[in-house]
Amino acid sequence: MKNAFLRQSPLLLSVDLLTKAKGWGVRSRSFIRRGCFICEYTGEILRDKEGEQRIGNDEYLFDIGVSYGDHSLRDANSLGSFEGNECFTIDAARVGNVGRFINHSCSPNLFPQSVLFDHDNKRMPHIMLFAMEDIPPLNELTYDYNYEKGGVCDANGNIKIKHCYCDSSDCTGRMNKVGVLDSNSYNKGAKLKQKAKRRV
Repeated sequence: MKNAFLRQSPLLLSVDLLTKAKGWGVRSRSFIRRGCFICEYTGEILRDKEGEQRIGNDEYLFDIGVSYGDHSLRDANSLGSFEGNECFTIDAARVGNVGRFINHSCSPNLFPQSVLFDHDNKRMPHIMLFAMEDIPPLNELTYDYNYEKGGVCDANGNIKIKHCYCDSSDCTGRMNKVGVLDSNSYNKGAKLKQKAKRRV
C-alpha cells in the first residue's frame, strides 16, 4: 500500500517541559509500533545560502536534499528549474509543527527519512520521522540530530560544543560526534556546515 503512513490516524502526542536542561520534548500518550509514521518535520524552506545566514538562531535547521552517494541529485536532468548543486534547509524556528520539539538522543527511538510523494525533486524531500522500535506510552520521542564534530560554529567561526542531556546509557555528553563517522551514520559523505543543522 503506497504512502500508507500519510493516511494513518493521528497519534496523541504531547509537548511537555521535561527538565530545565532539556527543555521541551514530545511524548506519545499511546503505544507506538516499530515503523509507525510519527510526523513530518516542517518549517520554512530555505536555500542553503539563506540557512547559512542564520548562525546563532540555528537550533531548528534541518538539511534536506544533500547527496549521500546518490549522484542523480547532481544530474542536470533531475534539477528541475533550480540552479546546479543547490541544496535546501528546513527552518522550524518560526513556523513548524510538533516535530521541532523532538529532542536529540544518543539512543534514539525515531529515525528521519527523506520521502517524495507530491513531486520528484530529490533535492527537496519531505522529512518524515518514523519509530525505529516499539515505544511504550509516555516515553520521550527522540532522534539523532547527527551533528558532525567541528561542524557547529558560532557567528565568529568558533567551534561550538553542543551538550547532550539525553541521559541514555550510550550518552556521550555532546551532540557533536566525537569520533570518526561509521558506515551506519545518516550523514555519511556530507560536507561540513558552518551551523548546527540536523541531517537525514
